Amino acid sequence: DCTLIRLPMNQGNILIDTGGNKDYDLATQTIIPYLKSIGIQKLDYVYISHSDFDHCGALESLIEHFHVDQVIDRYEEERIIGCMKVKMFKSNKIYFDNNDQSLIMLVELFENRILFTGDASSQVEEDLRKQYRNLNVDILKISHHGSKTATSASLLQMIQPDIAMIGVRKNNMYHHPSSEVIERLKRKQITILRTDEDGMFHIRFYGKSRYILNCVIYGEEKMLMEQKLAALKKQYRIHEEDMNVITYWCHETSISEMIEDALTPPFLTEYKMIIMKNPLFLTTQKQKDVNEEDIQM
Repeated sequence: DCTLIRLPMNQGNILIDTGGNKDYDLATQTIIPYLKSIGIQKLDYVYISHSDFDHCGALESLIEHFHVDQVIDRYEEERIIGCMKVKMFKSNKIYFDNNDQSLIMLVELFENRILFTGDASSQVEEDLRKQYRNLNVDILKISHHGSKTATSASLLQMIQPDIAMIGVRKNNMYHHPSSEVIERLKRKQITILRTDEDGMFHIRFYGKSRYILNCVIYGEEKMLMEQKLAALKKQYRIHEEDMNVITYWCHETSISEMIEDALTPPFLTEYKMIIMKNPLFLTTQKQKDVNEEDIQM
């Protein structure tokens, strides 16, 4: 799990968890190159929800190789960072399970409210539900990668989110996210964004309005692109004429320019997608020669 919040007018750059991969250095090979590619030279705050490696494993290397002003890994009631407010919820109960000790954070950004729950279980959710009865949330970061041990129906009924974000590795050994959780979200007609299917995604805020930007990494085959576009149309229930699709080649256009273009209104629809071909900061493979047919594709 790793979420970047970039505030306007250079008010702050905040990372919530760093993720972690025991096979390679996630910080130097993915996080830092990506941050630099979009013009971020420092992180003002890094929040760590709890001590599981897949949430904080890249922290040590990130601090060593990048400018990080402050790390927050303990409960604090509230902090204001520019136009953003971070509130933490604390249960009256004591938990011994490491996942249940996750920091529960509500991020208030403009008129939007995002709830981060780390890997907390449904027991913590229930305790918080009883303690904070009137909590409305626009976006929910799904707990524990969509495990069936969390994201209870009672929690969803209370917070009524519009969007659910799931950070999960493709073909993971735990088979996350759980089909039960996905079905629960679908019954509530909650838009589901998941990294194993959508890749890295962005949500851009303009007041109460939200624009979803999917950064989808493809192979070279045109068939894969067509399949992914069809899947996105079905998932978000939109027609092709309503889709705003921009395709870039990363060796021709800088990542920062792509992101700037893709995040610039007006949008044709709430769902806007950028397709990044051959992203250099995510692969060590040598690029093949590009012909005219590939570019038109």
